[in-house]
Amino acid sequence: MKGKHLNNLISQHGLGVVIGAVIIYVTIFAISTLTKYYQHGYNALDLAIINQVFFTSSVGHWFASSIHPPTYLGDHFSPLILILLPFYWLYRGPQTLLILQTLTLAAAAIPIYLIAKKIVGNNWAVAFAIFWLANPFVENINMFEFSLMPFAIMAIWLAIYFFESNLFLPFLAASIVALMSREDVALVIIMFGAYAWLKKRKINWRLTPILLGLGYLALAITISGVFAASHQYKFLIYYPWLGNNIPTAITNLLTKPWLPLSYLFRINNFIFLLGLLMPLFFLPLFYLPPLIIALLIFLQLFLSTSGGGDIILQTHYVSLLLPAVFLAAIYAVSNFKKNVSPNASTTLINKHWPLAVVGLTTAVIYGSITLGPMTSLAQLNTNRNDGTNKLLAAIPPQAVVAASYKMLPALASREKLYSLNYIFLGKQQFLQTAYTLPADTEYIIIDWPDLVTYQLQYGFHPFYQDQYATALKKWPSLLNGFGLLDQTATSALFQKNHFTSEHLVEKLTALPQKMTTQNIKINDELTFRGVTQTDKKMSLFWQINKPLSKIYRLEFTFSQSAKKISQLIMPWAYDLINSESESNKIIQTNYWLGAAGFASGTYDLVATLLTIDGGGIELNGLRSAQDVIDKKTVIGPELKLGSITVE
Repeated sequence: MKGKHLNNLISQHGLGVVIGAVIIYVTIFAISTLTKYYQHGYNALDLAIINQVFFTSSVGHWFASSIHPPTYLGDHFSPLILILLPFYWLYRGPQTLLILQTLTLAAAAIPIYLIAKKIVGNNWAVAFAIFWLANPFVENINMFEFSLMPFAIMAIWLAIYFFESNLFLPFLAASIVALMSREDVALVIIMFGAYAWLKKRKINWRLTPILLGLGYLALAITISGVFAASHQYKFLIYYPWLGNNIPTAITNLLTKPWLPLSYLFRINNFIFLLGLLMPLFFLPLFYLPPLIIALLIFLQLFLSTSGGGDIILQTHYVSLLLPAVFLAAIYAVSNFKKNVSPNASTTLINKHWPLAVVGLTTAVIYGSITLGPMTSLAQLNTNRNDGTNKLLAAIPPQAVVAASYKMLPALASREKLYSLNYIFLGKQQFLQTAYTLPADTEYIIIDWPDLVTYQLQYGFHPFYQDQYATALKKWPSLLNGFGLLDQTATSALFQKNHFTSEHLVEKLTALPQKMTTQNIKINDELTFRGVTQTDKKMSLFWQINKPLSKIYRLEFTFSQSAKKISQLIMPWAYDLINSESESNKIIQTNYWLGAAGFASGTYDLVATLLTIDGGGIELNGLRSAQDVIDKKTVIGPELKLGSITVE
């Protein structure tokens, strides 16, 4: 009886059911993205970069960017930003962008419902709209950084609706809006022309999208090339095998058509396809024509240096594939219902249709659980406080700041903001030009684990290794002229020309008299001499016996009743010791571990010196960047530092 009532509800109020599902989705992901923002979980640059572009555009400096200077146009040609500005003016901050992104992704369920209703009927249309909202890749896009791609998705779905309704001018208008989000959307619009050929549409449907897409792509890439530091489209770096400029790339593709094959037929590309199609029970494989809309996007991803992989499925890079994949699935169901072109597969599915429905529903749920962020949302804790907000609050609203990854979004509603990773390297993105600390910088806010992140991100990457080694030597001088204003266990705020008696690292001529002496030999280079503790500050004393040959890290382990509660890896001496000049010195390194940011209480504290020998950066369940250490070497014995009270 309940099933019949539900069926009647869906049959009579299909659109209302979809709108209800949209509201539920928006509620869940608006709360989740805002909580992630307030926990400083957006640490992969995009939200900070684009928010700053919105902010500078809102005050009349269109597309200006100091994170990727001098203008965002050197990254992407996205005039859609100007159209969205009126919404941003309501509240000029990253929160507005996160809400807009959530609303847009959710609202796409409505044109999906309208399209599917024409093709497979009301009940299946409701199902596909809900499948969209439950799709793990839609949710990944939502939880990862901010992007303009969700707005392209919405416009593409509208273009599909108008295409299916044979409304040419509205289709053209939706296509133009989609193009305005980013230049690579042109690859989708071009293939609408090919899809029109397959559907045997009139010549205007076949040629106009191709000409529009090609013309816009040429214009956008030319504009980006004018403003890029390299004076050409910067993302060609993902395709080094094609050549170092667009004319060479085109020539190589035309004269050496075999070149792409070794990149195209890589195992990771096939695994990527399996992951992409699994949440729709592989239905798109049963009706291939709509997939031609995404053909050039598939090639764009598969032919890059890294090819298809998890990172694409976990981020906005998957965006332009989803409309074509869903449209193919919708048509596949239509063909099954009509038993068009029967074969062994379609006959089997038609014969056991209820089982197929269960399989599809299971695939949707399983995909959402295993490939999306839903199971990680419980990790969001509104009460979490690691002291970062205290440091951020000390920075005036329009002060000029250089900041670590996780602090950038909260500081991005200002005209001058610099990213510390580029300042550390001394180079802009892809090492294309110099990026030094500007003379007008007033504050530097550092998340010390970022120095470990830089080692994993740059130190083990062949493209960046040499620059990382150079940057590490220059790092201590970057803080010259800045005084320590405040600090937490993992972060510090420096102000220009600020005098302070507190220092991160101190060079001593003798050890303090009141010290817990240990005199533990770590290796030939280092001896641990002892520890002192005052309030939240713990000072560790080291004897440097000879120039340091390794990049050392300190792993702090907090325990209660012999049970490990938390671990924290920090740069030894904050990477501030010059190995060539500090031999035969006594060094005091200060850590404020009493402000560690987890549950208050008294903990037993042990430190271990180690080196990191391999690893990289991955995305966690909340689609924040996180360090992954694949290999490390423990140096010397454990250092028992006594107990510490965390408040």
